[in-house]
Amino acid sequence: MNRNRNKFFYAVDILMFLLFALFPIFGSILRITMMGRILCFIILAYSLDLVWGYGGLINMGQGVFFGIGAYVAAISLVSREGVPMYMSNLGIKELPGYVKFLDSNVTYSIMALALPALLAGIVGCFIFSSKIKGIFFSLITMTMVKVFELAIQAAQSVTGGFNGIGGIPKLYFDGESLNIKQMYYVVLAFAVLAYLFCRYLTNSKFGKIIRATKDNEQRVNFLGYNSANFKIILFMISGMLAGLAGMLYAPMNGMVSSTDVGLDFSTTLMVALAVGGRGNLTGAALGTVIVYFGKSYLSELFPNVWQLILGVVLILVVFFMPEGIVGKAAGFVNGRKSRKGAESV
Repeated sequence: MNRNRNKFFYAVDILMFLLFALFPIFGSILRITMMGRILCFIILAYSLDLVWGYGGLINMGQGVFFGIGAYVAAISLVSREGVPMYMSNLGIKELPGYVKFLDSNVTYSIMALALPALLAGIVGCFIFSSKIKGIFFSLITMTMVKVFELAIQAAQSVTGGFNGIGGIPKLYFDGESLNIKQMYYVVLAFAVLAYLFCRYLTNSKFGKIIRATKDNEQRVNFLGYNSANFKIILFMISGMLAGLAGMLYAPMNGMVSSTDVGLDFSTTLMVALAVGGRGNLTGAALGTVIVYFGKSYLSELFPNVWQLILGVVLILVVFFMPEGIVGKAAGFVNGRKSRKGAESV
């Protein structure tokens, strides 16, 4: 049964990535940009699925790790031509030392991955070593993202405050900025790598222990494994992947603001994961496409009531398909194969 489900997930994944690869051939520049942003959100959804779908940890603060990666990339890229406007408007005439440190592509890429992982490790040590779980874990992460959002708004000279950082150029290669299609395929390549990494991780011994911890943590500890250490490592990996998504999102979107890292942003991602289905990666990707594409198209067709329409649709999907769209489809396919097998016997 599980083998059939996995085959179904792999088939859907391959089909989705093929469609992503072909999309720029037919899509307009506007749609390519939008799909590029969605690919960044898919990487972010993978990071959340590791923690929530496989680890059973309802993390409402994934936007923090995403935001760190996004702002590190944004600060570095907008400072390549000198002091950016949001700094000069505050009377800053020379680039601060931390900006000069981020001038290299290698340096800012490392920091965009390492800082979220480090923060996740610190928070994870506090939470999991104290055996905090359930609703209390969710409340702590929700508080964390709200504090981060307020800090972003307050640190005007660093983050641009409420206005954020705009005019972010695409990634540089050999001193030249990539065009939108090139940038899209860079993001797609990283999305594929993130998917392959997550598939490997979840199918490894580490992933099996994480799933066992989700089902029965006491038994895992009884067998000699320190479940807290495994959850800390999982949280750090999740934070690093979220930082990668943010690092790619900043140049893909061209702007980063506090609305891209706040509580609303994090909860929208959770809704996408719930709609697609948790604990299989495929649902994370499909749910992200459905929710973010739905937001875009409905806001164009029904500018006054699109949020209401999307909310009703999402409630119906979650209510009637608690396992998500992909989980429901996998169950249907498995049921048909089981009936065929029984009939052949």
